Amino acid sequence: MTSLLEKILDIPRRVEPLGGQNYTYVRLEEVITLAAEYNAKQNIRFTKGGLDVAAERQRQMDVKNFAPERDDAYVRGELFKAALFFITGNYLDWPWSMESLMAVKNKKYDRRACLVRAAALLVAEIDRLDRMAATKD
Repeated sequence: MTSLLEKILDIPRRVEPLGGQNYTYVRLEEVITLAAEYNAKQNIRFTKGGLDVAAERQRQMDVKNFAPERDDAYVRGELFKAALFFITGNYLDWPWSMESLMAVKNKKYDRRACLVRAAALLVAEIDRLDRMAATKD
C-alpha cells in the first residue's frame, strides 16, 4: 500500500528559478485532496475552516501572485502585521501602502473572511520562517 507521503511526492511539480535558487511548487489543492482521502481512511477530519485557510493561501499564491520568493522579501514582520490588520481592523497594523490599504478596506470582508485571510497570512509567515531556517542549516 502506498503511503500518503509517497502519493504526495508523486504529484507533478514545477520548478522555477529565482535569485540563483530553484523553488519547487506543487498545487496545494492536490495535496489537500490526497490528505483528505488519507484522513477519511484514518478517521481524521479537516475542518471547513482549515480547508478554507489552505484554499485562501493557494489563492494568494495563484491569483494574487504572492509566491514564496515574494514572501521571503518581507523580513520586517509584514506578513504578521497584515494578519494582525485582518484580525483587529487597526489601520496602524497595515504594513504596506495607504493605497493598498484602501483597496482592501473597500472590499468589506465579513469577520470570518478576515480571519481566514489572517490565518493564510500567518501560514505564509510560518513557511517563510521555515525557508529562512533551512537556508541557515
